[in-house]
Amino acid sequence: MHVEYDEAAHTDAFIHLADVVEEAFPAIAVDGNVAEALEAISPGGEARARAGAFEVVVCAPRADGEGVDFASVARGKTLASALALGRAPTALEVIDALERALDATTLGLDGGGGGGARCG
Repeated sequence: MHVEYDEAAHTDAFIHLADVVEEAFPAIAVDGNVAEALEAISPGGEARARAGAFEVVVCAPRADGEGVDFASVARGKTLASALALGRAPTALEVIDALERALDATTLGLDGGGGGGARCG
């Protein structure tokens, strides 16, 4: 899972969200403001989060199975968006969205270790 966030406005919210999601779903890694992901969504290809952003996106694993494809953020499923809501989503809203969007295996809730929605 990747979060694009405005560091001036939402750093504390990002840290809290990452802690809550990774506690609830150990198979999910939460990464924020990864340069490759930011470049993929930026119109100018800049590795910078948008002002006011707190965009939570699930993206795809790399085709070779080694890690995640951060560039897939541009076509990934947006779970929550401060730009759309006018405020940062709460951790509970993101947890609810993850439960609706992903299956138990991906979330690591089936006892099999999970495949992981690891964008990051």
